[in-house]
Amino acid sequence: MFAAPSSLAKPVRYRPVNDWGQPLWLPVIGERVEVGDVWIRVLLPDRPNGSTGWVRARDVDTSTVHDRIVVRLHAHTLIHYRDGHPVARYRIADGKASTPTTPGRFFVWARVGYADTTGPYGNFALGLSGFSRVITDWPGGGRMAIHGTADPSLAGEDVSNGCIRLFNPFMAKLIDVPMGATVTIRP
Repeated sequence: MFAAPSSLAKPVRYRPVNDWGQPLWLPVIGERVEVGDVWIRVLLPDRPNGSTGWVRARDVDTSTVHDRIVVRLHAHTLIHYRDGHPVARYRIADGKASTPTTPGRFFVWARVGYADTTGPYGNFALGLSGFSRVITDWPGGGRMAIHGTADPSLAGEDVSNGCIRLFNPFMAKLIDVPMGATVTIRP
């Protein structure tokens, strides 16, 4: 990983897996040719939100991700798109006033299933690359997620610590959203 698209820039070792050992898939957000090398700018799962880095195109494998998610906080809505078309729309719960959900452009950083579907994360979680603006002392440093809940009455409410909650049966329908899929959270 490089801070700039140049072999003269000091390289930084970058861990290619998340905390669960899953390989990272970093969204490409730009490309540049420098002295005959093609460089790819990628979004990173680091603080501050929106951090980027550069890699040589010849050093990585690329593929197209067909899924993306758009969350509209004010409307308490999550829309799942595939190939540019909406395939599902769900009512969500999001962050309360003291721990709001952070808007921005993120991506799926982790995919984690849970055996205790009545627990705090429901049946499944899509861990996001972004972090809460106000929570830093939790495990993972306040990383946000879209995760399940066993309580359907939470939909439409501002009740979480910054994560997006979705009723377990609906969360199960997002189980195939791949690593690296972009997630845009709008106010």
